[in-house]
Amino acid sequence: MTNEEYYAFTLATGRSWPLHWSASWLGPFDRPFPRRLACQPVVNVTAEQAQAYCIWSRTRLPTWAEWQRVAAGHTAHPYPWGEAYSSERCNSVESGGGSLACVSQYPCGDSSEGIRQLCGNVAEWVMGPEGTFELRGGSYRLSCEIWGLAYVFRQVEYSFRSPDAGFRVVRH
Repeated sequence: MTNEEYYAFTLATGRSWPLHWSASWLGPFDRPFPRRLACQPVVNVTAEQAQAYCIWSRTRLPTWAEWQRVAAGHTAHPYPWGEAYSSERCNSVESGGGSLACVSQYPCGDSSEGIRQLCGNVAEWVMGPEGTFELRGGSYRLSCEIWGLAYVFRQVEYSFRSPDAGFRVVRH
């Protein structure tokens, strides 16, 4: 989910903004973030906020098994694009970008089903085993060469948020 998509949710529902957004940007940008950040993934959202977005948008978070299957493909690759790591295929420490990338970047890192950025950029909230939440996929702040799709951060606190954690949704 992008900043722009999440902003529409906050406007429609009155829900709070992620911590790093600011009312001071509303004047020059008409958004609580600079326009150039509209296409970046929304971050600093809790699992509860991600769930609230899903209810509002009539979507849902993927389960950990769905996320893993789409990310690794039918043959369980260590990376969405295959067996060999390439820093040109994802936004990670090895890529050297040092910050979030637009969700449309890194098309050469798509999964076999055409799903983008399942490794790097942001870790993503998913529904873990037994209804718990966990983060998957690493981020721009982690080594995706080392972690690949094995990165899993199990977190039971609904209040956890991070500048490199966001979410994607499954549309029914």
